[in-house]
Amino acid sequence: MRLFINILFSIILVLIRFLRLPQDRICQWFIQTNNQLVLANILPNLKSEHLLLLIPHCLQNYDCEFKITARVENCRRCGKCIIKDLIDLSEEHHVRLSVAPGGTLARAIIKKCQPGLIIAVGCERELEAGINDVYPFPVIGILNQKPEGPCKNTTLDIGRVKEVMELIRMKAVRSQSIR
Repeated sequence: MRLFINILFSIILVLIRFLRLPQDRICQWFIQTNNQLVLANILPNLKSEHLLLLIPHCLQNYDCEFKITARVENCRRCGKCIIKDLIDLSEEHHVRLSVAPGGTLARAIIKKCQPGLIIAVGCERELEAGINDVYPFPVIGILNQKPEGPCKNTTLDIGRVKEVMELIRMKAVRSQSIR
């Protein structure tokens, strides 16, 4: 099914580019469809330690002097951006948290970690490309918000990340109680 969606999406994307239509809407559709497929097929024995929360560096306050791209631990947790909340969430749920400035480093992180599931944050086009690039790794995409435009001081709905983690946890609990 996922392969079919990828092929269908590629055909639609070529058509949209040819007609010079806005690409973000179709990327949103692809991300939503992908998320539904991934959530429906989560492995029942998936533990939080096998999750990777992959975030873009643009979530960090643009003027922060403590850059987190190489090491998220550099964050001073001042609260000027969402990074503090994401670190707290990853520690609370024992989920790996990595920051990537772009697709090449994101793929390298995924290759190194070999996660059972990736929760990735990004803009429409980055998520769409990333989901396709790392297939067959399962990815749940969460769109960031761009109040100052793309790639600068972006943010996200932390509740959506919590919701996804809770869905994963509930599926694991349900599967263990069935056994």
